[in-house]
Parts: sequence; structure tokens; C-alpha cells
Amino acid sequence: MSRAPSLLCGALALVIGSQASFGAERERRPAGRQVDLIIGATASEAQLLEPPIREMLAAKGLEVATARKAAVTAQDVAAAIAPPKEATPPLARALLDFTEPGQATLFLIDPRRGRVYVRRMTLAHGLDPVARASVRFVIEESIDAILEGREIGVSREEFQRTIAAPAEPPPATPPPPPAPAPTPPPAPAPLPPATAASIPPAPATQMLLAAGYQGLALGYGEIQHAATIVLAVRGDRLGLAGSVRVAAPISIAGDGARARLSSGDLALSGTARLLRHGELSVVAGLGGGLEVTRVEPAVTMPTLQAAGAFWASGPWLDAFAAVERLFGRLSVSVLVGAEAHLLAERYAVRTASGTQDVFVPSRIRPLAALLAGVVF
Repeated sequence: MSRAPSLLCGALALVIGSQASFGAERERRPAGRQVDLIIGATASEAQLLEPPIREMLAAKGLEVATARKAAVTAQDVAAAIAPPKEATPPLARALLDFTEPGQATLFLIDPRRGRVYVRRMTLAHGLDPVARASVRFVIEESIDAILEGREIGVSREEFQRTIAAPAEPPPATPPPPPAPAPTPPPAPAPLPPATAASIPPAPATQMLLAAGYQGLALGYGEIQHAATIVLAVRGDRLGLAGSVRVAAPISIAGDGARARLSSGDLALSGTARLLRHGELSVVAGLGGGLEVTRVEPAVTMPTLQAAGAFWASGPWLDAFAAVERLFGRLSVSVLVGAEAHLLAERYAVRTASGTQDVFVPSRIRPLAALLAGVVF
């Protein structure tokens, strides 16, 4: 038995995936069931923060009016804590400021009872999933307290007196004689190219280490089962991943001959995020790799002579899509795709009368994978 030049499969199981649920259009809420939300952050940060907060409040029957600003100013805070002028004021006001690096300041206000709650949080790793979940938890706890009629924070007057009120001016003293105008300092010299290039950019990437199961349809009812390990580097939209796959041995037989096939492969792929909704992502990618197979022929008829065991290798390309769900730092993903094998592959037996095929794998092979991993 011999094997023609081959290209076997290997699945690149990538980063990312799991179930999606998108909420239906919600009905209009009655007056007084609204939460005013002001987010002081960049557009990308606001896009990460707003959807989970909106979903949490909608589940409580509340409507959300959102505004994004470059920063939450003292004027914004003063306007939010001022006694309401509306006939039916909103249930609550939430001001979230993320403009100071490594820190967030949350203002939760109950306009009807005149209560103000301030919470400052340290963001050791920026707006990662843990930080976003903590922000959502603080807001939810305050909203639940307001809905249950409990008081939050301090009174409006105490907040204005101890925090917002300016310091008492010192007693008036005769103004000192005018001093000569200081000479302005020289403008700082621009950084030389080498120095500017040495300043590292803020980290904007994540790494994922995942492992799981992959199944590949070889054709003629044969399914290859494999274990896969994936290491991926991901940015906001694009990513790069490498994988190692080891398949369980399979046996093929026919026309008095059989063979045991043991294979593994290395692969590399690029990905692009198509959709993001809270902790759910949809990703598509293209990849390729090299598969190596150990072929161990045997015969069951005395008229045939088995060839010696040998190694064979071949390249492949694949396309796939994945759905990923994050649970804090835990990632669970489901991947589907197909592999295209560039070289025709067949397993055949040679007899005195000619060559007969024993097994011819399909050149287009569907695949599916389930992965679990850790983001760091």
C-alpha cells in the first residue's frame, strides 16, 4: 500500500465564541422610570460600558437616557445634584468619569430624596471585563436601593457643604505691590526621534490560551477527532493565532489492505472581529498550516505485500467563523469552518492487474471545534 502526495487537515481553533442573545425592542416606560446616564470617556470605552448597563436597567423596567462627554465636569455634577425642576424627575442620575488614567469616579444621585453617593475605583488593568463588571455592580446596587426606598450616600446639602462647596475665602488683606512680570520659561525642546520612539504605547492587546476538541469530516463517513491548543494575540479588531493539533489514530481498510493513520499539525491564522455585543463576539478568519501523518500499512490477503511505515506531509488552507463568550477572564468559544486541501490525496493498493483505491479523502472538509481558555 502507498500514499500519494497528501494534504491532511488541521484545524485552527481560534479565539472566541459562545452564545448570543440580543434583546428585543423594549416598550416605552412610564414617566419617572428613567435613569439619566452620563459617561465621561472615549467613544470606544463608552461602547464597552453602555450596553451592559442599559441591559441591566432594562431588566428592571427602567429606560435609559445616555450622553457621552469627553469628561464629567464640576458643572455636570452640580446640575445633576441640584433639586429637580421637572414635575416628574428621573428615578436616578449616574455620572461615570473615566478620564483620569487608572481611576474611575462614579456619582449615583437620587433626585427625589436628595441623596448623593460617590464611589472611586482603581482600574489596575484599564476597562477590562473585571472592571466593567465592577462598575455595573455598583450601579445596580444603588439603583436597587433607590427602587426599594432606601437612602444612598449623603444628603444633597452635606455633599455640597463637604465636597462641592468651595473653601472659605481668607480674610481680606491689603494687596501686595505688583511684582514684575516673570520671564516666561523657554519652550521645551521636542523629543528627538530616537527618544520619542522609545516611549512604549499603551497596551491595547490581549492574549488568549485555549484548548479543546475538534472534529473534521474526512469523507465517506470518516470523522477525525483531535485535541487542539491555541495561543492568540488580539487587538480591538484584528488578531493572530497559532495552534497545535494532535488527532486520534484512525484506520482505513479495503481490497485486502488496511492502514493506521496518526497525524498532527501546526497552523497559523489571522482573524477579524465582525461584531461585539457586551461580552459576546463574532469573529471570522483565514488560516493555513502543515500536517504530518504517520502511515502504517498492513495486508489481509497473501497475494499482497505491505509497504513499510512512512511519513507524509502536506499543506492546507481553511476559513472559519467563531462565536466567543467571556465570563470574566474565562473564554468559551464555538468554531465552524472548512478546510481546502491543495493536493489530491488517495490511499491505494497495487496488484498485478493495476491500482485500486482504498480510501480517497475529500479535498473540502467541514470542521467544528469547542474551546475553553483564559484571557490575560
